[in-house]
This record gives sequence, structure tokens and C-alpha cells, in this order.
Amino acid sequence: MAVAMIVTALSANAYAYEETFTIDGITYSIVDGTNYLNIEEVRIPLAQNQLDIPATIEHNKQKYIVRSIGEFAFYGDYAHLFEYLTIPKSLTIIDSNAGLYKCGNLREIEVDENNPKYRSKDGDLYSKDKTELLHVCKGGRTYPPYVTTYEYKISDTVTKIGDNAFRGHYSLTAVTIPSSVTSIGNPLSWTANLLPA
Repeated sequence: MAVAMIVTALSANAYAYEETFTIDGITYSIVDGTNYLNIEEVRIPLAQNQLDIPATIEHNKQKYIVRSIGEFAFYGDYAHLFEYLTIPKSLTIIDSNAGLYKCGNLREIEVDENNPKYRSKDGDLYSKDKTELLHVCKGGRTYPPYVTTYEYKISDTVTKIGDNAFRGHYSLTAVTIPSSVTSIGNPLSWTANLLPA
């Protein structure tokens, strides 16, 4: 376990962090004055194909709650190699620039059914009420020996498509968008062949 002290500073989401430490390839920061943790970076071992985010962590004889995934958390070495991700009920904040789209082999996201903010459906990430599609997994669709092209149909419960939901889906040739969708995230994050008209 590696531990590093950092200067307290305001982050993009207006929280201050007082300390970082790493356990099992995940670097956490303590939200200043609380028992909450933010995931700063993921660098799991090369051979590990599943990332199970814990709900709580004990550090220096104190118990902390894993609450958020920060900006660029999945930009680290090997973060793109794991295939399965589990999200606990405690994790209620995922930065839109956390970099899940960097996880090219990610096949399935599983969310604890008691999570108040998120849920999974068919392995993809949604808001709890299934009105926002947050991330569509690419694994099993875009890399050999898997199929090279595919299409995707968005559920008719969805009213909003998240900023990076389809980012990096270079083999995706068509998306069926239901009439329920009234908001589409940053079009610059869509691959060129899927830019909305």
C-alpha cells in the first residue's frame, strides 16, 4: 500500500482532498473533513479482468466510504484491459470525464441494486430511473475475435444520452434513437460515422 500526502486544493467538483493512498491498484483520495473517498486512478494488474470497486475501505484504522470516481480515473496503465466492472451502492458520483470510454475491453457493468444513483441494464450504465444512458460497453463488440461492426438500439425509457455514452465506438454503424430522447450529449464525443444530423 502506497501513501502520499498532497496539498489540499479545490477540485473541479469543489471538494478538497487531504491525502491519497493506493490499495489493490486503485488510488483513493480522502475528501477533506469527511470519511468519503474519491477514486483518483485505476492501475489494476495486467492479468486482472474484473474490477470490483469496494463500498468501504479501511485506512490508518479508519473506515471510509467509496463515494465517487474522479476525472481521468480510467486513464491509467492497463485500465483499458479489464472486462467486468462492479459498482457498489455507496458510489453515487461518476465524473463524466472519468474515462470509462477508455476501457475498450469492458463487456459488462454491474451496479448494486441498492445504489440510489445508478443501475445497469444489459451490462450498460444508466441513471437509476433509466432515463439517462451513461455508458455503453464496447467489450465483445469491437476487438478480435469478436464482431467487427454492430448496431445499438436505445431503450425507450431513455430521455437523455450522456456526453460520452458512445465515445470510442468506432465499429458501431448505427444507433436507433427512440422518440423519447430529448437530449443528446456532447456530439463531439460521437464517432464520425454516428454524428447526429
